[in-house]
Amino acid sequence: MKHIAALLVVAGLAFAALTGAYAETKKEKVNLTDLPEAVQKTITEHSKDGTIDKIEKETEEDKPVHYNVTVKKGDKTNEFQVAEDGKYLSKEKPKREAAAK
Repeated sequence: MKHIAALLVVAGLAFAALTGAYAETKKEKVNLTDLPEAVQKTITEHSKDGTIDKIEKETEEDKPVHYNVTVKKGDKTNEFQVAEDGKYLSKEKPKREAAAK
């Protein structure tokens, strides 16, 4: 009986660890004008030569909120991230759009 109780405790701890490792990421499409002023300023500065295609607010348990921004410049798409306080976080390399079908 003690072995079964110990096994159940270990199984419960393993389950808790695994579910925490797979925390759900929530992405929500947002408008530039709905964002904090500092975030708007950073996005505007880093997209001045292109057109803002999409902004997504990304939230994940135990992680800071950030915004994923997609900007189009001709046939290229650039993506970057901005923190909730307006800090520029990262930039991905430009992607070529697929040829028009």
